[in-house]
Amino acid sequence: MDAGVYHRRALVHVFGEGSLAQGREFNVAAWALACVWRGMDIGYGLYGTAVVTGPGRDDGGSDALADDLAEQVRAAVREVLVEWRTRPPAGEAAARAEVLAAARHCLGAVAG
Repeated sequence: MDAGVYHRRALVHVFGEGSLAQGREFNVAAWALACVWRGMDIGYGLYGTAVVTGPGRDDGGSDALADDLAEQVRAAVREVLVEWRTRPPAGEAAARAEVLAAARHCLGAVAG
């Protein structure tokens, strides 16, 4: 698994070179969460299964994810996937904008 730091208190683990499609499905929820946490539209996709944990440790392991961040992950999965599946986008740019707007809204509600 490859791990990316998109939030100072979390790691997003993606199975083997997650930024390369390699026949894996685009993980819209992980991508949107990573974008919101970084505060920018990351220019690459995340593909395949993703696992979010707390920060990494010196021994190579990871700590548990804090409750507030776990709720953000659940909200991203719930809200973003519903948005993605129920309102087909007109194109890639529109899809990115709509998914990020949904993610920012639901994560803002959870964090606020």
